[in-house]
Amino acid sequence: MSLPKMSGEKFITFLKENKETINIPIITITAQAMKGDKEAILKRRCNGYVSKPIDQAELLEEIRRVFR
Repeated sequence: MSLPKMSGEKFITFLKENKETINIPIITITAQAMKGDKEAILKRRCNGYVSKPIDQAELLEEIRRVFR
């Protein structure tokens, strides 16, 4: 999904600062896969992280982990 008027980071901030959406789990799927990217993304209050290209087994495991 492309967010032409809002960055993904701003969207996550919006969700996590809104009392109606603060508890919605967020798993970031991104092409940012350099060393340190995962930690930086999780610090943004995301609950999970999967890098592209998406491995189905990895995505399913991350969904299971986040929703436990």
